[in-house]
Amino acid sequence: MDCGNGATYEIAPNIFWELGHKVVSINNKPNGKNINYNCGAVNVESLCKKVVEEKADIGFAFDGDGDRLIVVDDKGNEIDGDKIIALFAKYLINKKKTNSKFPIVTTVMSNLGLQNFLLKDLGIKLKRSAVGDINVIQEMKKYKSFLGGEQSGHIILSDFSKTGDGILAALKITEIISSHKKSSSSIFDLYDNYPQIKVNISYKKITEKIKKNIKDLNKKNIKDKNRVLIRFSGTESLIRLLVEGRVLKEVQQKAKTLESEIRKLIG
Repeated sequence: MDCGNGATYEIAPNIFWELGHKVVSINNKPNGKNINYNCGAVNVESLCKKVVEEKADIGFAFDGDGDRLIVVDDKGNEIDGDKIIALFAKYLINKKKTNSKFPIVTTVMSNLGLQNFLLKDLGIKLKRSAVGDINVIQEMKKYKSFLGGEQSGHIILSDFSKTGDGILAALKITEIISSHKKSSSSIFDLYDNYPQIKVNISYKKITEKIKKNIKDLNKKNIKDKNRVLIRFSGTESLIRLLVEGRVLKEVQQKAKTLESEIRKLIG
């Protein structure tokens, strides 16, 4: 497990060791400055290599404050929050008899592959919220949902916790893999992702008129055959562009065109 040189550096390895697992920890020496630095849930490159090197069954990457989880399967593949939600939907939520209108809540960033899997394979509806785990949690409370989260690794299992908890999510994944006696790569093989292109466009200053023009550009492309989302970051001076669709070349071309239009608008 990759502790991101953060809050989980001691407790996460100890919990899994006490449960009888052989644990190999990396990035578990926080010094107050190296938190999340090219490691943990924000960068799983070193964990991918370590899982393959150790021939591990699974790898868990936590972020600095421990509320996010990204998984690496036994083949060294990154498993994002969408795939974790899909796993929980199949093995935990699908067993519940619920009258909730939207049993699962994710954000506008979640892959269409997840949405289709939930509806077509499990008969579960998906509700999308604005980006941010607080928005997911609010929608979950509103619709009495059992499961929610973000592609970035925030996972909320409301039966156990009312907020994201990376260690809890890792424990539930381990429970599922252990009880079904399957490899992590096979158990996460649930659906194929749609191609997604994400572009971050930075700016220094921006006028209200330009903001409106960019929002209008987003509205203009809502009915495009590819899913388009243009939004302003809530934490950084960035415009975030997402284009998603069935055909990679078309998605790439659409993203390139929109990026060019956005850059012209901001000068």
